[in-house]
Amino acid sequence: MDLVRLIYVSRRTDKFKQGDVKLILDSARRNNAASGISGALYIHPNYFIQWLEGEKFQIESTYNRILVDPRHRDNKIIDYTPVKKREFFSWSMGFLGEIPETSPIIRQIFENSTFEPYNMSGEDGVEFLLALRDLAPMT
Repeated sequence: MDLVRLIYVSRRTDKFKQGDVKLILDSARRNNAASGISGALYIHPNYFIQWLEGEKFQIESTYNRILVDPRHRDNKIIDYTPVKKREFFSWSMGFLGEIPETSPIIRQIFENSTFEPYNMSGEDGVEFLLALRDLAPMT
């Protein structure tokens, strides 16, 4: 099995409504479980950052479907790499929202404390999402 990790960032559009969070998570959890994909979605007031891990073909197919969702735009892959193990193995799609502990993590990763995910390296994206995972219970 060719296990890969893909992390992307995107900008929210005005088509995204707060009630969409539940719809996105329900759909992702159902589809990802059937496809053997795990991962997490971080939703910021202006951005999405998503970590997907699984078999290469399934990840690429899923990402291509994500690209056409009108609730976000300007998708940028910041990390795409083969991995030996899953980091979100028990999460078909975990939700990582804004929590008070997010600010220190942002300050740690971004020198000027301004959250600018398009400037993230793949390593920064991994560090950020794993730090959030370790702080927040999956919802």
